[in-house]
Order: sequence, then C-alpha cells, then structure tokens
Amino acid sequence: MNILYEPLIHYFEILIIQLFFLMTKKSVQLVFLLIIINFMIPSFAYAFIYEQQSLNFTQTIMKKWFNNNWSYRKYHIINGIGTNAGTNYQIRFVVVNGTGTDNGETVYINNKVRSDFGDVRFIASDGISELDYWLESLNVGKNATFWVEIAGNLTEQAQTIYLYYGNPIATTTSSGYNTFIFFDDFSGDLSKWTKHKNGVNIYIESGYLVCGGGVTSSPYGHTVLGSNASYSGFLNGVIEADVYPSTQALPEIGFRGTFSLNTGYKGRWDCRSGNESPWMKPPYNNWQAFGSSVTRFGIPNQWQKAKLVIYGSTFKIYSNGVLKSTVTDSQYTSSGEISLQNHYGSYSRFDNVRVRKYVEPEPSHGIWGNEQTL
Repeated sequence: MNILYEPLIHYFEILIIQLFFLMTKKSVQLVFLLIIINFMIPSFAYAFIYEQQSLNFTQTIMKKWFNNNWSYRKYHIINGIGTNAGTNYQIRFVVVNGTGTDNGETVYINNKVRSDFGDVRFIASDGISELDYWLESLNVGKNATFWVEIAGNLTEQAQTIYLYYGNPIATTTSSGYNTFIFFDDFSGDLSKWTKHKNGVNIYIESGYLVCGGGVTSSPYGHTVLGSNASYSGFLNGVIEADVYPSTQALPEIGFRGTFSLNTGYKGRWDCRSGNESPWMKPPYNNWQAFGSSVTRFGIPNQWQKAKLVIYGSTFKIYSNGVLKSTVTDSQYTSSGEISLQNHYGSYSRFDNVRVRKYVEPEPSHGIWGNEQTL
C-alpha cells in the first residue's frame, strides 16, 4: 500500500465508527468529541502527505554531488516529449561568466568559473554521470559556447541535467569526437577520409584542412575529400564546419554521397559575384544546379560558419547562422558519405567539421534551477 494514502484510509475507517456511535448513542459530549476528531485527523493526514510529496520533489532535484572539488551547480530541464530526438541528442549552451537571468540556452554563473571555462561540466540526471561536451568557442573570462550530448531518451521524458562550475584547478574535458556523430578538427591525420580527386592538393596545415590547387580555367582544379573511410551513414542531420575560402573559391560540402556511383548532393559557399542556386547534384562530376537562384554568399579570405540542415527531402543552407536557401528534392534517398570540396579559387580551408542529430520539432530548453552550493 502507498504510504501517502494510509492516513486517509484510517480516517475513513474512524468516520464509519463514528457514524455507528452517532446512530446508537445520545451523548452530546460524545458527539462533540467526534466532531473534533473529524477535523484533526484529516489535517494530520494531509500534512503528512504534503511532507512526503515535498520530500520526493526535493530528492528529485537534490541529487548526489558530482565531485566535491566543484563548488556550484544549477539544474536544467531539456524538453523532448513529442519529438523523435531519442538518445544522444546534441544541444547547444551559452555559458556567461556574469550575472543575469537564465533563459533558454543561456545561463549566467555569477563570475564563479575559470576564465578559460575549463571547470564547466555537464552531468546527467543522476547528478554524477558526466555528459560528453564540446567547447565550440571561447571569449576568455566572458562567455563560452558548448555542445552537449544528452544521453537520456528525450522522446520518453524530459531530461534533467546539471551544470557544475567553480573548480579553480580543473581543466577542460571537451571532446568533439565523443560528442558528435562525426567530428574532425584536423589535429591529427586524414585517416578518416579518402582523397577522391586531386589528392596531392589535399593536406593538413596548422591544424586545419586545405583543399588547394584550384584554378579559374577548366577543369578548375576540383578537389574532393570523402568521409567513406570511416563514415558513410549520413542520411538526415546537421553538417557544420568552419570554412575559409580564398578569393573566388567555391568551398562545398557534399552529403548522401557515393563517389563510385556519382550520387548525392552538395551545397556551396560561392565567393564569386552574381546569382546562382547554391545546390548541386550529383556532387562529384557533371553536376547541375537545382533550386532557386540566390545572391552568392561565400565570404573570401575570412572564416565563416557553414551549415547544412538535411531532413528528408528538405535541405537548408546557412552562412554565419543566416538561412540563405531552402530547397526540396527526393532523387537521392540513401545514406552516404559527406565530402569537402573546392575548385575555381586557389584553395579553401576547413576546420571543426561535425555531424549532429536533427529532428523536427527539435527538443527545447526548459527551466533553470537556482544556484546550489556544496
């Protein structure tokens, strides 16, 4: 029997006994006493139930402390019921080392974090299991942007996570490799990739990828680096990268590709002037544009954030967070590799290439709890 309901059950048992006495006794004093009991027992019962429910709620929020070297934490709710997000969905957070009102993806931690945000940790609903995360950007001492892989099943229930901070000796455990479906920051070699075209002009330099050899006359020095050596399962999701094109370069990101069959698509960040659709198919040879023409939006000789959102037959392309084009097409519906490409301009650089989950609607940020202290 549920302990919360036992007091009420006992109350009704006593009430029945009272009714029996009222029908068989005429004592005014007894009736008066029973009336007092009627008021007292429900009060005690409901007080007991309230105390138990409060205790249960408190236990939900006040989980075990992750590590005594961390002084502070806040809890946060991620809502995903009604979506197909499932497990291991990547969510963005902006952590501000200052004061303010927590809202959505942005949380303020009251000047209690290291200047490099190396002591920030994201912890699962049990209060102690670390979640994988990647530090995307850092404004030293001011704010940082993180991507966190939410391990729990967001489709089944909202997930509570904890943000820990306040450890002056901690160093970051950021890992894009653990956080995303696919990730490469080109800090190592090209073992994840296959050089499909003009491989001599594809190399790592100073921690980023260079697809070089582009020229402004046919065949334009087209270079293609494909992920099929380690990853050929892209069907739906978000592909993001930092891209640095040279003058008149055409950096491109392919998806759902199979090089041997010349199938799939690609989006481009064309640095030439004029108008054209940024969508091409197939991605490796003899491609043709499809979709509406837009003003070309590549930005030469500086880094820009490139993003493709691919969901079923709907494709979206972004530059620096701004949506530039949306198109629909259903010719290629099988999963495949992603690819990094360049031609025309002399080179394009790529860095922090990553693939993450995506569903519509996406999970959303819920409430933030107050700061808790060890």
